[in-house]
Amino acid sequence: MARTINKSRAHQLLEDLYGRLNRSDYIHPDPLETALHFRNQHDREVAALLAALFALGRVDLILDYLKRLFIILDEPYAMLRSSRPQDLRDMISRRGYRVFSYDRLIDLLSAIASVLRRYGS
Repeated sequence: MARTINKSRAHQLLEDLYGRLNRSDYIHPDPLETALHFRNQHDREVAALLAALFALGRVDLILDYLKRLFIILDEPYAMLRSSRPQDLRDMISRRGYRVFSYDRLIDLLSAIASVLRRYGS
């Protein structure tokens, strides 16, 4: 027989779990931890998106790649928003990342840049 729980009780249980587990020291080694290094909310948003998109395979390699990428894009929101595809080609080394060829990587960053310019976030 299935046990039922009312909506209010479920909400409270989830809030309690969130309160106990929503701590930045629990995030390692998730690639999303790279977003926490940014103070600016827009930079965090872009960094989190990139971290999620590149989260394929071994976490140590993902973190290494993101670390190198964010040395180049040290203000990802402003840098992508103001960059054109050729600017990105000049900034990013001529290597891809896992399933992303160099050209696809530039296309991806350019598409994100376009969205940031058009919608701001």
